[in-house]
Amino acid sequence: QAHIPTLLVTSPTNLFYLTGITCPPHELRLIVTPTTHHLFYSPLLKPQPRPQPFPKSLTIWLNRHKLNTLHFEPQAFTVTDLIKFKPLLHPIRLKPAPTLIENLRLIKHKSEIIALAAACRLAANAVNYLKTFIQPGMTEKDITWAVEQYFHQHNSTPAFSTIIASGPNSAIPHYQTGNRKIKSPDIVLIDLGCKVKGYCSDITRVIFIGSPTPQQHQLYDLVKSAHAAALSALKKTRPSYKDGSCSGQTTDRAARNVITAAGYGDHFVHGTG
Repeated sequence: QAHIPTLLVTSPTNLFYLTGITCPPHELRLIVTPTTHHLFYSPLLKPQPRPQPFPKSLTIWLNRHKLNTLHFEPQAFTVTDLIKFKPLLHPIRLKPAPTLIENLRLIKHKSEIIALAAACRLAANAVNYLKTFIQPGMTEKDITWAVEQYFHQHNSTPAFSTIIASGPNSAIPHYQTGNRKIKSPDIVLIDLGCKVKGYCSDITRVIFIGSPTPQQHQLYDLVKSAHAAALSALKKTRPSYKDGSCSGQTTDRAARNVITAAGYGDHFVHGTG
């Protein structure tokens, strides 16, 4: 439909979506034409059936089919790739392709939804486990290690580096977990996610160790009110999704107005996503 004769797929995420194969970058290439497709493996992967020579065979295949133009994924095709491939492919023209596969991925199939739901359940269960596990005296890194063990015990892996931010560190959205010890009373921010069959979850929760102070209680309720305002704004603009319009700014503004009115606007440093 996009009138692209040949597409070179190099994005690891897109390769996984189309083939079900997970591999390091630069060890798998996929060529898609209107009538067929060809996989080219690095010999390091040792897949079955026997791998084709790589990348030599990719170049041979392209030249054999006497292509005029090869489209590539600009978000995944690096400058190094361009330098490496261009002399091999001469006189084939390299041309950036639109985001075709990403558009396909927007609509989730039933199997994808099942995997996403499983990843979300496991992440939520991990947070519930931490509520019983965290004790004063533990370090943030102790808790991070417990998260990784929990996911591995449940046949999963972390989707990203877990963030455990306690006390004043909990005010830093993308904090790098350190060695601070948990105290009481303390605020502990938990930002974790896991990967199930290639699909990721990501949730953030805040818990209290001991009884919260009046100020902690006040701030927690304020953020909760901002969260409710954002959800309300999101529900009002939901019909506009059908025509492709974005309500991100409206949603962010609804939350930001609540916090700004309470005098904490300068401390709202994270965008509403």
